[in-house]
Amino acid sequence: MVAMVSGPGREAWGSGEGPSLREVVLVRGAWSPERDAVARAMRELAESMQRRGLRVTVVAASGTYPVDLSREWAAPRGTEVESGRARRWNIATGLFRYLSESRVNATVIAVDDPLGVAWIVRAVRLVAAPKSVQVNWSMDLFHTQDARSRRGHVFARATSAFKAGIERLSLRAGDSVVVLGECMAQTLRGWVSATRIVTIPIWQPDLVEPEASDSGPRTATQRTGADEPLRVLYAGHATHRHPIAPWLVQMAQAMPEVQFLVVGTGPQASQAHEAATKLRLSNLTVEGRKGRTQESILNTGDVHLVALAPFATGTCVPSKVYAGMTAGRPVLFLGDRASQGAIDVLRANAGVVLDPNDLSGACAFLRAMAVDRARATFGDNGRRFFLEQRTIDRATDNWCTLIERLQLERTMVPPS
Repeated sequence: MVAMVSGPGREAWGSGEGPSLREVVLVRGAWSPERDAVARAMRELAESMQRRGLRVTVVAASGTYPVDLSREWAAPRGTEVESGRARRWNIATGLFRYLSESRVNATVIAVDDPLGVAWIVRAVRLVAAPKSVQVNWSMDLFHTQDARSRRGHVFARATSAFKAGIERLSLRAGDSVVVLGECMAQTLRGWVSATRIVTIPIWQPDLVEPEASDSGPRTATQRTGADEPLRVLYAGHATHRHPIAPWLVQMAQAMPEVQFLVVGTGPQASQAHEAATKLRLSNLTVEGRKGRTQESILNTGDVHLVALAPFATGTCVPSKVYAGMTAGRPVLFLGDRASQGAIDVLRANAGVVLDPNDLSGACAFLRAMAVDRARATFGDNGRRFFLEQRTIDRATDNWCTLIERLQLERTMVPPS
């Protein structure tokens, strides 16, 4: 029997079943944690698992990387693999070599990139390590999302729909499917057995120590004695699934007393910058990270803006919601109330969820947030929710529980 002891910094597994039960292999095509959000999440989970006593290895198209907290997690320069076919081949050969040479029956976690990687993992493990367990970890149903957006010509839409079908079917290749939110689980029901879907929410690294705020009902301009406006921050990449540009332009025009700030990149950020320049909106600025730390960026805003287009609901979970919470800031979520981000904002009473066209509601909310006491209440609620529900330790507990259950099911002898 494998014993698991939960809690940060403690051994998660006993040694009664041998080292194979403590072996975890993460598989993904791209590996660049310093630049890619998915790879960063893989690295954070790998390091947390290692602190629990598991051995974790990453197999990517560019190579094999054992967890080592003393080294930089990044593929060596010049090893990027661009071709999808080459990436799949490198993944297949790298995983086969690792499993066959290590002679272990590991828990192999296939991250959804590139398309169809779950079937590759299944084929390799059945040949090299037939008693291994496979988990398909879906952090972003990208092709399903792309098909819903209905972008491009008829051929492009048909291609997206075809890829979405492969994406969903590939998730049936393993013993379990892990998704980031209940909204994603709902999207997959009908394609994957509900009993095989496990929701393990995405976490946000506890990087931010919220700045102290006064509890008195002073306005934003009064808190320092200077003419300092309320700051609404969008931090991160902004694509077509984050429709912030039109909203920012309209709100900057409607509320000249509020400062709207985008720290990030992407098409929507570029559109906002161009509109602000053309319309001479001095209260709407767009800038890059400029070497700033994540903590300094998140503490810049008094209110954090998060947006998710309706077509993306149920295909991803915007981690920006939890970044705002860990910073102790209210969250203004633009999008469908069925989105996981919206559900958690309302569940935590950490902000407001609005339709992007509800400008009057947004104006009313921001006027209320100009008062320190109102802003602090939402911020404190979000911070509390984050500490209770969205830490890496909580997520690792859930992962270890799942791995233990799947390994026990694999090793159980069926009754005669």
